[in-house]
Parts: sequence; structure tokens; C-alpha cells
Amino acid sequence: MQRWKSVKLLFFATLGLLGLAFVVTKLRHRRPSHRSNEPQPVQSRTAILEPMSLDVILPFIAIFISVVAALLVLADTGGAIRTFVVILFLALAPGYAIVGLVRIKPIESVVALSLALSLVLDIATAGLLLYAHIWSPVASVIILTLVSVLGAVGQLWQITKVAQRSPEVV
Repeated sequence: MQRWKSVKLLFFATLGLLGLAFVVTKLRHRRPSHRSNEPQPVQSRTAILEPMSLDVILPFIAIFISVVAALLVLADTGGAIRTFVVILFLALAPGYAIVGLVRIKPIESVVALSLALSLVLDIATAGLLLYAHIWSPVASVIILTLVSVLGAVGQLWQITKVAQRSPEVV
């Protein structure tokens, strides 16, 4: 019975973090109320979804690194490649999944915030698992992989929604 309470706590904590990211994203992307009748500049669909844009490429890289790290941990492989991939994943992917939802533009700020938030999420996940008496490195990596993949998919969803709302400039 105690184990299920711990699992529920862990589930709702992860859900709460994702909910917080969603609320921050919604607050950040509120449409400003324009009191003047001046026309607003319109971006073309191609300006938002350029094929080699970092906004499009980085979520795919985060998903790829997350899945590869989870597979390496689940397969219980050893070696330098697993160490490098898992450290890269733990250092950047969970934080980028949340920071990327806020759409901060300078890449230096994104990397710095991603690093800081990743470490916070890593420590929070480990702390919750220890508190719940269900500590497992595999479970920690799986939870962080879910956060990373869901955040990156949310970023891609945001990009497609913005592209659908923007009329094409003729």
C-alpha cells in the first residue's frame, strides 16, 4: 500500500512539473492587446518553419538523446559511450524540454537555463524516489526521459500551431 502512495506521489509531481511548464508557456505566449489600429507585422509560414531552424532541430535532438540514453540504461550496457550519452542527457535534455516551451531566443540563455533546470530536475527526481523508498537509477532515467520527450513534443506542437495560425505572405 505504501509503495502505491509513493508511485502516485511521483506521478503527480511529474505531472505538476509539466503543468507548470504549460502554464508558464501560456502566460508567455498571451496575445498582447493592441489599442492602436496599426497593422501588425505578419510572419510567413516559411519564416517560422525553416527546415534547418534551431527551433525545429533541437527538440528532435532532445528526443533522440533521451531515447538513446534510456535504451542504453535499460540494456544495462557499459562503457564510455553510455557514460557520455547519459551525462549529456542528464545535463541538458530535461531542462531543455521545459525551457524550450518558453521560447527564449538567445541560444546562450537557453543552454544556461537548460543546464540549471536539468540539474534541478535530476536532483528532484532522485529525491522523490529516495523519499518514496523506490530508488532506482533506471526509474530515474525513465522518468526524466518521459519529461524530456513530452516537453520536446510540446515544443514541436507549439511550432506547428504557430505555423497554422500565421497566414502566408503572398
